[in-house]
Amino acid sequence: MDENTADAAPSAEPVPPAEPAPAAEAPPPGPPARGFPGFPAGDPTQLPLSQRPRGLDAVPPPGGRDPEIGQTLTRERPYVRLLVGMVAVIVGGSLLLTFLALLSAAFLR
Repeated sequence: MDENTADAAPSAEPVPPAEPAPAAEAPPPGPPARGFPGFPAGDPTQLPLSQRPRGLDAVPPPGGRDPEIGQTLTRERPYVRLLVGMVAVIVGGSLLLTFLALLSAAFLR
């Protein structure tokens, strides 16, 4: 025997058994999870996006009607006024600055 094999004697320590892998947990009960776009999960009657009709042949999507339209319009009225005011300031300011620049260029010649 050469000296390299004499040092490599098997160890006397026992090897612990491998632990079993934990069992996969079942998903919690409840509504089915939503799938990826085009692949609805849990609703076999719903077609994937790639197979749904498009354009005028398509059925309108559910929803879209506000049951409390009066309250919604009242709540959104300040935002509409703010939007109109911001557009007026931006457009009016740019027109005013352009007009003043043209006047100053005409009088400085």
